[in-house]
Amino acid sequence: MLVTLLVRSEGLLTLHRDIITTLEKGGLALNDPHFAYDGFLPHATVQRSTRLNKGDEVEFTRLSVVDMFPGSNPYKRRVLKAFTVGADD
Repeated sequence: MLVTLLVRSEGLLTLHRDIITTLEKGGLALNDPHFAYDGFLPHATVQRSTRLNKGDEVEFTRLSVVDMFPGSNPYKRRVLKAFTVGADD
């Protein structure tokens, strides 16, 4: 899977920490915690029809919670929930 790494801005890292903390309070148990908190690499997945390029600016309007190993399969992904940023979901 190809990805574009994003700048590890303080705002993006704070958002990540806040989301992980909230999910953990709801019972989340990370199976690969070294990719969270300090190990988090903000990224965008390259899609068939589009991708981010160096210098592109982005605005986050949706966040997705993804199971990276559904059914213990490291090659599959499953979106558990998608949220519109700023909406009461």
